[in-house]
Amino acid sequence: MFGVSDNTTILANLAAMDKQLVDLTKHVQGLTMATKSQQVAAVKCDFCGEGHANGECVPEGVSEEANYMGNYQKPNPYYNPGFNKHPNLN
Repeated sequence: MFGVSDNTTILANLAAMDKQLVDLTKHVQGLTMATKSQQVAAVKCDFCGEGHANGECVPEGVSEEANYMGNYQKPNPYYNPGFNKHPNLN
């Protein structure tokens, strides 16, 4: 009988695992590409029905600019500039 050294057994197992890893990687890449093509085909705008995501189209008649009033402060109707010089309020 021939004896197989431990190194030969380890190298044979390593080669088999390497082949399995390459096959598994190819399989996962194929699944990923199939999933991406399905996701791209599934994107459809709810507003216009075209092939882009919601929020990327501007319906007709809507302007692309908006008036921003976040920093606008209403004047205080109870403020009187004369109060700054009032002798009782110093």
